[in-house]
Amino acid sequence: LKSLKSAMGSSEQKIKELKQRGYEPVYIWDAEPNEEDLDHKHPFDTHLMVLEGEIEIRIDGKSLILRSGDEIDIPQEKVHYGKAGIMGCKYIVAEKH
Repeated sequence: LKSLKSAMGSSEQKIKELKQRGYEPVYIWDAEPNEEDLDHKHPFDTHLMVLEGEIEIRIDGKSLILRSGDEIDIPQEKVHYGKAGIMGCKYIVAEKH
C-alpha cells in the first residue's frame, strides 16, 4: 500500500509539473492488454510517462519499449504507433496545444 501511495503521489506531482510546463489537458490512460494504436499523428505535441506495465512506441521505423518511469516526447504531426504490453499499460498523456 505504501508503494501504491508513493506511485500515486509521484503521478500527481508529474501531472502538476506537466501543467506548469504548458501541457493541457493532462490525463491518465489505462490501455487494455495488447491495445494497439496504428500509425497516427496529432496536431499538438504529446508527452507520455508510463506508470504501470509497458508500451511499444514506434517512431521513424524505430521501436522503443517504455516501462514504468520511462517518458517520451512525440512532436506534433509526427507519425507514430503504439501497442500496450500483454499486461496492459497505464500512462500519463499530456498534450500541448
